[in-house]
Amino acid sequence: KILDIQAELVSGSTDSAGQPTLFRISTQVSDELDDRGIKEVVLEWRDVVKREWVTVTLIRDTSRGKGWYTVAEPLPLPSNGAAIQYDIIVTDIDNQSVASGLREYRPFVLPDARLVTIRGRLGFSDGLIYYGYAHEEGAWTINADIEQVEDIELKQNLEVAFFEGNPDRDGDQVIDAGAKLLGRTQIRPNAWQRRNPLEPHKTSLKENFGKDSLLRPRTFQENPLNTNWISTATLPYELSMGTYEIFVYIDPVFDFAPTSYGKLREGDEEDNIQSRLIQVQSALIGKADKRVFSQDAIIDFRIPARAVPQLPNAVSQNGPAVLTIVPLNNQQQPKPEHQPSLIPITLPNGSGSLAYSATLDNAPSGQNTELNQPITAEIRFDLPALQEAVRDELGLAEIGDLLPDQTDAINEGAEQQAKEIGIYLWVEALRKWVRLDSELVMSPNGSMATQSALANLRDSNFGDGELNTIKFDDAGVRLGKWVLLFTSSQTYRVLIREGLEEASPLQVIDPNRTVDRFEDAPSDFRDGVAIGIKSGEIPFQFGDVMTFTILQSAVDPEAAPGEDASGFYTSGMRERNTGSGILQYVRLEENSRISPDRWVILFIDSERFQVEGERSGLLSRNGQPIIGRIGEEYVYSEFSLRLKITVGDRDFEAGDSFRFETKEVGRIRADVPMLGTLALMRSTDTVPPDLQLTIGKQNFIDGDHASSEPLIQATLTDDNGIDYITRPIHLEISRDNREFTLIPETDYRLSHRPGSNQVILNYQSPELEPGTYQARLTASDLDGNESQQEIEFRIARFLQLLSAMNYPNPFTEDTEITCELTGAGEEMTIKIYSLSGRLIRQFTEPAPAGFMMMSWDGRDKDGEEVANGVYYCKIRVRMPGEKDLTEYIKMMKLK
Repeated sequence: KILDIQAELVSGSTDSAGQPTLFRISTQVSDELDDRGIKEVVLEWRDVVKREWVTVTLIRDTSRGKGWYTVAEPLPLPSNGAAIQYDIIVTDIDNQSVASGLREYRPFVLPDARLVTIRGRLGFSDGLIYYGYAHEEGAWTINADIEQVEDIELKQNLEVAFFEGNPDRDGDQVIDAGAKLLGRTQIRPNAWQRRNPLEPHKTSLKENFGKDSLLRPRTFQENPLNTNWISTATLPYELSMGTYEIFVYIDPVFDFAPTSYGKLREGDEEDNIQSRLIQVQSALIGKADKRVFSQDAIIDFRIPARAVPQLPNAVSQNGPAVLTIVPLNNQQQPKPEHQPSLIPITLPNGSGSLAYSATLDNAPSGQNTELNQPITAEIRFDLPALQEAVRDELGLAEIGDLLPDQTDAINEGAEQQAKEIGIYLWVEALRKWVRLDSELVMSPNGSMATQSALANLRDSNFGDGELNTIKFDDAGVRLGKWVLLFTSSQTYRVLIREGLEEASPLQVIDPNRTVDRFEDAPSDFRDGVAIGIKSGEIPFQFGDVMTFTILQSAVDPEAAPGEDASGFYTSGMRERNTGSGILQYVRLEENSRISPDRWVILFIDSERFQVEGERSGLLSRNGQPIIGRIGEEYVYSEFSLRLKITVGDRDFEAGDSFRFETKEVGRIRADVPMLGTLALMRSTDTVPPDLQLTIGKQNFIDGDHASSEPLIQATLTDDNGIDYITRPIHLEISRDNREFTLIPETDYRLSHRPGSNQVILNYQSPELEPGTYQARLTASDLDGNESQQEIEFRIARFLQLLSAMNYPNPFTEDTEITCELTGAGEEMTIKIYSLSGRLIRQFTEPAPAGFMMMSWDGRDKDGEEVANGVYYCKIRVRMPGEKDLTEYIKMMKLK
């Protein structure tokens, strides 16, 4: 048993500054046989100066008492006072041992700076590293929040270095010579802050907008319980669209380029490096005309500089804006309450994204951003997926080999459907998808223009099967790393790197091996190994990879004569990469001649890889494979293909891989009047909206007279909804069949209740001259189906009472009394008399211009039904300052 452990400084051992230079570690142990039972006491400690673990055998120390052991000679203390890690192992004469476990001795309380960490990928901790545009400085910046674990005031600058990829792959805490340094910066002693719980959190603006004031670290928002001293290290640096593994190193050691900065003495030197995966999905617009692609190149925008609006809450009213393009999957994209006619179109990204959000920084959250002028958007769609849908519609899905005329029918049908595809914009004010004026991009010869695009970039297998059983034929088994590269759902290529040296070449030993149907008891022992693979629900595809290592156990010295003293076993069976690096980007130029294919990027060792297509074969030049290296751009100019892989905190191994596809795509183009969420869709709705245009609140008949100040009203209805946002409703007026004049949108009022598919228009016209007028209304539904309606109305020079009559006449129970006014009067009085002149009934109504209709139910003022006979109706319109207008109608009741 280990009873006690003591670590202490050795007195009398100091340097010129009076700091101790030596320490010792002692331990007290016990055994049932006392000291006679102790075989060995060993100290393993990490020498932070030499950056290696050192083993020291401890000797008895009788001066301390029974069972004590200590170092024979004092150990050198790290000059920077860093914490010392150690472990003590005690072994007795029966070869039984006990260990103290990893312990730490901190001779001094020293500063300890490290990156603030947050929960990241797969539950691991990532450094709080982030990227963005600083409007105040007018620069893109990479930022990292640093914290001081110890409550010690720093009196010197702290250097922080930023790298793309792992700068210390061998883990010796010295920057590797080939590391890609993005830049270095320093944190000043007065830049450290602590969060005041009573203070509001600020991150976007400098406090008081002062030049020397500090940005609040993001830690204050991400982890408000962190009470350590925090500062943000900021490096001005612009990254292009893509994915980056950014490493940040605090107080770095550059052996290859010694720094002039002084080294900080820290309590822990091994927590100074941390990384985070950064997705760059933003670009700066507004300074000049620019074309911006999404990270996966599925959608792009052509943006004139003058199209970018100046947002009211922007830091600078005259500065540029940041456009961020983010793919949204089916769960993330907005859902309308009722638009059943829409059919989503498959995009070639393979990630399940059906829509893309395009937003400006500082734009109001959840709202569309109006642009000063429309910008052009193009979205690429998966042409093979569209052709497959058409093939299914034509009933040809089950046919293996198509005839030429069947293939032509599929292609023609796909092109016809492609012409029906539109770019749809989610309009938050309507809570609906609205089709923009879209067109299929055509080639000069009049057919659909197509190009190659990337799809399904991934670092894991398409198939979900797994390695099940591996058996050995001892006579022919080959030791080393085995790589199974699938060439179809049932066949794979076997490669092997013999031995344990990573630099050994990866060689093909079986170009075409079939998946053994006996997955639990495989029987094909080619190359001494039978491999059982369990298929999953998703079949394997070309480029899927599985790896394992075959090792041999050591000879058993106690084995009986003739007994097999060694055996074979497998280790590291994997369907995923060992390395944690990333495929930073794969890019194709627009004129790329690459064919549709499935591709695999296969590592042949920890540094090098090669690229192979299922149909295109291994990319080579002059008969030699083109070998790529991590951290360097791989270029295959024949296909205009570029890609780059960066290494993470775990190196790649032979058999690690990435997969992607190249597909033939078509393009849909549209002018976009506002930013928001965009998607490709096809609609089955071809019915235009219903437009009801009338004059005033009366039973207007086309051609009727109207007031000189007519109230023009319209009701617009569509099953899916009316678009009055991206396609304004046009109301036009013409006099005497001349050219129409467009009424400004600000002059009429639209009413729309959320969730309703009806829009009401009201336009109060100013006074019009006498004449014959035409009103024309044009409007579209959400799918771009357009309707137009015209009505005619007349404005008379003199007021007249026309067309007085009743219907039916004779009548049995009730009748409608109608007339037409060529202008508006003050009041209309309708009196009904018997033949003897007795007043039977009287009505008083408003007297607007136009057609009037009033119902008489054949009853007198007491509600009694009048007798059969002849009656007279007197219609009198009172006019302001003029003689009243009067007309008579002779009516007969006959029941």
